[in-house]
Amino acid sequence: MSQAERSFLKAAFHGVIAEELLAHFPKLPPEQAPEVERVLAVLTDLGRAGQQPEPTVDGELPEGWLDAVAQAGLFGTMIPKQYGGLGLGRLADARIHEALGRLDPALAITVGAHSGLATTALMRAGTKAQQSRLLPSMARGDRLAAFALTEPGMGSDAAATETHAELATDGGGYVLHGHKLWVTNGGRAELVVVFARTTPADRDRKPALTAFLVEPAPGVQVGPEIAKVGVRGASTTSLRLDHARVPADALLGALGRGFMIAVEALNEGRIQVAARCLGVARRALERATERALSRHAFGRPLAGFQMVQERLADQAAQVYALQCMCTLTAGLADSGMPDYSLESAACKVFGSETALAVTDSALRIAGGVGYIEGQGWERAVRDARADLLLEGTNEVMRAFIALSGMRSPGAQMVAVERAMREPIKGFGVLSDFALSRARSVLGRERLSVAHPLLKREAVHLEEAIGGLGAAADRLLRRYGPDIAEEQMILGRIADAAIQIWALAATLSRTTAALVQSGEGGAARELALAGSFGELAHRRIQRALGELDDEADDLRVHVADELCQAGGRLPSLP
Repeated sequence: MSQAERSFLKAAFHGVIAEELLAHFPKLPPEQAPEVERVLAVLTDLGRAGQQPEPTVDGELPEGWLDAVAQAGLFGTMIPKQYGGLGLGRLADARIHEALGRLDPALAITVGAHSGLATTALMRAGTKAQQSRLLPSMARGDRLAAFALTEPGMGSDAAATETHAELATDGGGYVLHGHKLWVTNGGRAELVVVFARTTPADRDRKPALTAFLVEPAPGVQVGPEIAKVGVRGASTTSLRLDHARVPADALLGALGRGFMIAVEALNEGRIQVAARCLGVARRALERATERALSRHAFGRPLAGFQMVQERLADQAAQVYALQCMCTLTAGLADSGMPDYSLESAACKVFGSETALAVTDSALRIAGGVGYIEGQGWERAVRDARADLLLEGTNEVMRAFIALSGMRSPGAQMVAVERAMREPIKGFGVLSDFALSRARSVLGRERLSVAHPLLKREAVHLEEAIGGLGAAADRLLRRYGPDIAEEQMILGRIADAAIQIWALAATLSRTTAALVQSGEGGAARELALAGSFGELAHRRIQRALGELDDEADDLRVHVADELCQAGGRLPSLP
């Protein structure tokens, strides 16, 4: 693995602990703290009236909310100050999105689609002229933006994009044709980042995608609000492009670079997703705890029963780990780590599944009242489900984590095979390979930056990373390129990687707390880290231990038969 592509999880797929990335748990830069506190105070004021009633019409937020967050600068948190933004980093932005998720996930999604996806695309790929024209009004919230990638027939498969763009006959721009679906902010946006094919349709070749900045114009048709199960305050529409002409300067980035622009924007967006999930989960955990203390059964509060205590303790540990992951990932991104795609994807999966689990558990602790509309318990569960799908479904994210993680070990394996055919030319490759194999034979990698009081959890992490590297090596040797078709195995190895990143971040944060406050001052952090360490250890052992599950072939067979039978089970005899 080259230094340029170094990331903690990519190193872990080699069986290597990149402990230098854990040594300094990030803190909010002092110069950004006052701005963050000001913004958080605005969100606290909005939430003082209590949870707002769920909108009866999709796409409506409580009156005055959008104006309030716009005036506070939330639509331009990471836009440079020269364009009127707040000029904050990702760590500060994550703190803000946690507070947004706590207040209302629909508001958080509205702000995130604008600032995490569309704005990132423009800041990463836009020309100075485009940025100067658009970013100031986007920072003020005068021009809300949307991100249009998904289509009715493609879901997460960007290669199946049918929307296409053609050079106008007079050469003065492009003409777009197509249909986009699930466009967040579609009903409010004055600017949409649209991804379209700029190569002819060809089943055997991936299309070249190009990004365009599309503003209201003839041929740009926004569909009605889509009725959703949750996050109803977020505007979600379709977008039709019927001979929609855009000027030449609407081209965002180079022709054919749209896929990379989308990937970079989604990497940023996933940190925001995880942060808002953290806000959702923390709010649900607090409500569940309050309910467990106030609701009595058999003469004592629910919080006095071990089954409830187990539920609260496990979820507190999970939420603590999510907080650590979000903070460390955002901090590493701010520090200039060139590739944090696996870490942000792991945060997104872990965060969305944690938020759903904690909101569902809170509903169960609430009892019958949790199943009544208008109390907020069932609404939180419905809202939390959205993030399993947004910015890439969790199934796609697992495949991405596993395949991207194994790409570098696979390339090394190919390089070693090639070098063995020409040993003189490949001496450096063979030397590096021999060194890595010697390290694996001599014993597992050691973690030296964890606090001594976290020795047990550090050993869990060391063993897990050694196991992940060995599993990746074994799978690549067995399946080669065909590993992409072994999705059950990919899901398990991704689960192990996700838990590894959660455990690593937890060790980093808890070590920092122990160094700063000592064992007495960091007693709660130490207990939470120990609790999560055991949870993660069991999950990783299970994931890696079931890689060669003999029941996988049977599952494929049962699923095929079920599909052939139209989903019907056999009739009773």
